[in-house]
Amino acid sequence: MKHKLVNELALFSALLFTGFLLLPVAIYFVGGIVFGGYEGGYGGFFGKLSRGLVSGDLPTWFLVLSPYLVIQVIRVSFYLFRRSGGSPAAE
Repeated sequence: MKHKLVNELALFSALLFTGFLLLPVAIYFVGGIVFGGYEGGYGGFFGKLSRGLVSGDLPTWFLVLSPYLVIQVIRVSFYLFRRSGGSPAAE
């Protein structure tokens, strides 16, 4: 049980790092290509993201937690798939 908790905390930490540092970099650069430059550069973009987290802005928190949430959705999907018999119904 303790081993599972440690693994889950390590996964959460790694995906939180991804959501807070790596994902915003990707969003900034792709957004710059698609929509043009962000006023204030990356510092302004990251500052706004950080302020959104501190103020409890739900879309900002969803963005940062999205890597972990995606993994959880995949896990639940696999769990339900295995529980249902493990093979798709032939139609």
